[in-house]
Amino acid sequence: MANVLIAYDGSGSTGNHPFYHKQTQRIVSQYPDAQILFWDDKHRLISHKELCEINAAEQGFGGTDSEQIAMYIAKANFHGHLVIITDGQVSGIDRCAAHVPPSWKFESVAAHLIGYRHSVNMSVSCPFTRCSPHTIYTYFADMCYERQQATQVSQEDLDSLQLIQK
Repeated sequence: MANVLIAYDGSGSTGNHPFYHKQTQRIVSQYPDAQILFWDDKHRLISHKELCEINAAEQGFGGTDSEQIAMYIAKANFHGHLVIITDGQVSGIDRCAAHVPPSWKFESVAAHLIGYRHSVNMSVSCPFTRCSPHTIYTYFADMCYERQQATQVSQEDLDSLQLIQK
């Protein structure tokens, strides 16, 4: 199994969203050996070629249920580098803990939240970042500009929180 898993949101809200698909291609190109988990209201592994075709056509499909990511991670017992790509129009966040408990650890998590003329539900990353070093990237575009922001929490930060709780 690959040490990097890209969890790609291919839900209906991503369809006809050129900024989303352009950013997705840029992000995925940084991980040529990663496995790609396509998720909407179901999940399945896809190839890099399939994802390129989806992005070229700016396609979006079913609903958006982030529980699908958790279901796959639990089934695969995945603890490597998780890369989440989503437009932040999600549901199912509260059901993730049934599959991936709050103590689940990854080598790292990078969440890429890509908005276009709508707000982004940043809590989509929460079930996967509680005990793992992570970086949250937010990308926004509207008619006039694009902006990007990153927030990072290191393992040292997480260790400090553990000391405070004791």
